[in-house]
Amino acid sequence: MARFQAASVLRDDRILYYQTPTELNYYQYHRWSAEPAVLMAELVSRRVKASGAFSDVRQIPHSTPGDFQLRGRVLNFEELDYEPGGHVRMALELDLVRNSDHKIVWSGTERSERAIEGKGVGAVVDALNASAAEVVDKLLPQLLAGAKRDTAAQGAK
Repeated sequence: MARFQAASVLRDDRILYYQTPTELNYYQYHRWSAEPAVLMAELVSRRVKASGAFSDVRQIPHSTPGDFQLRGRVLNFEELDYEPGGHVRMALELDLVRNSDHKIVWSGTERSERAIEGKGVGAVVDALNASAAEVVDKLLPQLLAGAKRDTAAQGAK
């Protein structure tokens, strides 16, 4: 797996929120354990490993390349404070690239937006975690099917 990318506003460990549709801010005293792209790469890596569909799942850089490389881009990972009651928005784009010829063999994007249940930053974090899990749960079967299709097509050649 390659290091996941994110927009510059998401390359920060502070929790991001939008005060209006165009005005953003960060919580100064509430932070993620790592920036959202790192958190999402770790979540996807754990889920892919747990699926058992691949014999080995490694983070890049690694001395021996595998058959595929998974690239990701975090598109959204924020609180929408201007929404009544508060909402969170999370979106992730994944590309599965065949290492032998660098061809993208599968690509997918999923989004999740959900209401914040409760008060405070803890409720925001819970909603974003649930949205992240929902997005990965939607993408994983598509990703595995794309890898299986490509492996079968390459084996038929």
